[in-house]
Amino acid sequence: LEKGLTVPFEVFRDTFRDRVRAIGNVLALLTPWDNPGNLKRLWCVFELHYAIHEPECDLHLILPDRDFESFRVELAQASDKTVLGGVASLWGTLGNVRVQDATASFEQDRTNILQILAPGVDFTDAPAGDLALARACRPHNSEIQKQLQEWLVTTALDQVRSSTDGPHASRFAVAWMFTSMGKYEEAMEVLGQASRAVEHGSKEHATALFYIGQCRRRQGMLHDAICAYQQAREIF
Repeated sequence: LEKGLTVPFEVFRDTFRDRVRAIGNVLALLTPWDNPGNLKRLWCVFELHYAIHEPECDLHLILPDRDFESFRVELAQASDKTVLGGVASLWGTLGNVRVQDATASFEQDRTNILQILAPGVDFTDAPAGDLALARACRPHNSEIQKQLQEWLVTTALDQVRSSTDGPHASRFAVAWMFTSMGKYEEAMEVLGQASRAVEHGSKEHATALFYIGQCRRRQGMLHDAICAYQQAREIF
């Protein structure tokens, strides 16, 4: 760039992929945590694409201390709402990934990268091309969203594990995250922790039983789910 020279994109792409493979670890800095700037830059998204798909490479999502504190506060605030609504709010902050809208310093780079991520799409044919591009990028958006959700729930779990006197609703929120992702063993671990921490026969105990019922229902364990719902109802 300093010499004003350009490199053929194919050379840049292959060199870039080989470097990602050789490094073996990609550190993605999420800041701000609820609207990461790097997800708006197409080369950064392209790096995530290779990090997710290359078996030789591991992707690590990291937060600066300031953003971690912001996330911790958001988790607590979500717990102050209804748990389902709070989790939906947290999930929504990470659900706005749109690879097709990411930018690059050079328009030709953007075109070339999108042709790899969305082969066969004619970007010049608006608005049909825009719709086709959005459909083609949907799997890539979903992949990144899944990685972010995995990070979110793991980070939230670490937070509630390290806090023995935190709000019980935070545990319920984390358990519901796991349940909605189909990670039922992890959900039951958190709910078991919450059940042991609350006063037996309290409203919080009933809430824990309700979410145990929700988890068991999702698992298809209907008898266990009904039992948990009935115990919760007796308390309420």
